[in-house]
Amino acid sequence: MSDPHLRFVHASDLHLDSPLDGIAEIPPHLSDALVDAPIRAAEKVFDTVIEEDAEFLILSGDVLAADRAGPREILFLADQFERLADKKIRVYWLASRSDPTDDWSSAAMFPDNVVRLPAGENTELIYQRRQKPDARIVAFDALDGQAIDSVSSANEVVTIGIARSAGEPLALEQQPVDYWALGGRAERRTVTSEPMTIQFSGSPQGRHPSETGAHGCTVVDITPSHAVSLTHVTTDVVRWHAERLEIDASVDTIQLELQARQRLQYLLANHADQILLISFSITGHGPLLGELRRGNTADDVVAKLRTEFGHHTPAVWTVALTAEPRHDFPTEWYEEETMLGEFLRNVRELTMTSSEKIDLAKYLDPLPAELAAQLEIRDTEDRAAVLQRAATLGAELLSGDPSRAGRSH
Repeated sequence: MSDPHLRFVHASDLHLDSPLDGIAEIPPHLSDALVDAPIRAAEKVFDTVIEEDAEFLILSGDVLAADRAGPREILFLADQFERLADKKIRVYWLASRSDPTDDWSSAAMFPDNVVRLPAGENTELIYQRRQKPDARIVAFDALDGQAIDSVSSANEVVTIGIARSAGEPLALEQQPVDYWALGGRAERRTVTSEPMTIQFSGSPQGRHPSETGAHGCTVVDITPSHAVSLTHVTTDVVRWHAERLEIDASVDTIQLELQARQRLQYLLANHADQILLISFSITGHGPLLGELRRGNTADDVVAKLRTEFGHHTPAVWTVALTAEPRHDFPTEWYEEETMLGEFLRNVRELTMTSSEKIDLAKYLDPLPAELAAQLEIRDTEDRAAVLQRAATLGAELLSGDPSRAGRSH
């Protein structure tokens, strides 16, 4: 876009105090890179602000929790803010529940270019380069389940809204705002681009196996006619991938290893800049699925993949290889007057009555209260997944044939 009226960078959910999670075994040769990943990814955000000659940086929440951050993270953030101050680039940092302004008694160490937008308040500011305002910035504490005050119309000035939301913020379309800079999600997402743009920039660095794919920040250009253009800039230094391989009854361990190896070779050839963390999910049918769920077969395959690909530069490290649970048990299994049939009927009933509590702690009494709390299943999706895995494991154990739950019908 030639001669944009206004250019800024939108980032959120830096979570500088939160390490990567979901790796049971951290290989020594990757430990430093994994520990440093959140800071290195955040540094790329600040690099982008300078390289793109942005007017300012918007941080829409969840940057750094003062009660969990160490000196390293605080000093890093101060240094990055100083880099922008040297370029006369302003920072608009929306506070959130994890990084409220109240916790930042040390905020005096931050330079004057950092504007903290307090949690629990609606704030309106004017960004001005010359004699007249160039942009109006309106910040809101939260959106989920809350109505926001109406934004007054100011057609001659570009209006930028900043807020956090984990839900569906479509109600924002009714507001006279050109660009909504949202935080609260790890994944980048453009909710809508008409009549205004509503954008989640996502986290600069994925932290969990569920946070797959590229992560980064968003460069926003807004023209004098209020047309919005977005450019996504990747900043992650470690990238999670979820790979799904489908097999049938003819596939053995050697053939599965070949499929996985081919997939890793492709990823290695097409991702030259990031360490890759791979989780394999195996689906389909056949006796191999039962072997992968029980015994050491899955661990053996993972070990071979790690040896072959885990020491490349950058590394392609296999985090896990798991067989998906079955979802297509034959009707006659449920009708059997056997322990298997009774078990599957009980699981089906629990699945259909999602409000019924599954109390696992009672089978392991006595347990300390904090451990018992860890066994509570609160999330509906987690509950369904646990029941499906239980049904698959039960079919294998109660049938006396590990391959039975893996056979197609």
